[in-house]
Amino acid sequence: MVGATANGDQVTRDPRVTADALVDLRLNHPLAKRQNLLCPHDRLFWNEAGRDLAAMAQQLDPVFAPFNIARYRWFTERLQRAAQEMPQILILGAGFDSRAMVLPQLASGKLAVFEVDFADRIAAKLDIFARNKVVIPPNLRYIGADLADPLLRSHLAAAGFRGDLPALVLMEGAFFYLARDAAAALLERKALDLAAGSSLVFDLWTRARQDSLNAKVEAQLGRKLFGECPIDTGESGDTMNAVAQYLQERAYGDIQVLSLDRLCMAYGIAAEPDPLPQSWLVVEARLPQA
Repeated sequence: MVGATANGDQVTRDPRVTADALVDLRLNHPLAKRQNLLCPHDRLFWNEAGRDLAAMAQQLDPVFAPFNIARYRWFTERLQRAAQEMPQILILGAGFDSRAMVLPQLASGKLAVFEVDFADRIAAKLDIFARNKVVIPPNLRYIGADLADPLLRSHLAAAGFRGDLPALVLMEGAFFYLARDAAAALLERKALDLAAGSSLVFDLWTRARQDSLNAKVEAQLGRKLFGECPIDTGESGDTMNAVAQYLQERAYGDIQVLSLDRLCMAYGIAAEPDPLPQSWLVVEARLPQA
């Protein structure tokens, strides 16, 4: 849950960087191996720091491994589908993921993909690719930026992201690290200059889950790591309906909300009962055509 450089050297601890731990999980966890996940260059980014981070996360959260593995497969399916339907894909908080590089539509020039992460994460990723002679497709563009930056829209436009074309926006494992205002802003259409027909795909934790895990992390590391979900799911327990209503109020339609325990069941991934049911969700929503 804290960051390290791709070669294993420690850097300033950053609560928003989980790339190393997720690489270890995808490469080495038995559940991941059974899912045959698409992770073409993960082996280049593995390090012992990531292994230790993954071990710590699994101690703090009993569903960390199965839920992350199921989420990765679900996001991969949406990425591959969008590559056939959309002219551009925007990946926010891309980490060390390399799935987009092998999309055939990207290689053919029919698709543009934009990956956004902190500037040091992008630099580390590109350095690893360069040292291992990995060829980067010309329509894959990297943007070093903070997701909370109010100028994010301008950074995207400067890189070639077009507000007049529909896009798929993917935000996997990033939303629950953001402060409340920054998280809320990314769910507003104007924040990313999204055209009609665009789709938003992300996962989120409820405030109850964030508070619970913050308490566990603070007891071990001495500080909280997670932000606050801007969606008030109330005390009724119907968190999925609350999320759908929040997005409807922001002009989204075709909204699908699914809990990670149900997703694990669908993929045949064994998982311990979630101590906080319906608190980790995957969401897909579309802006209606004009």
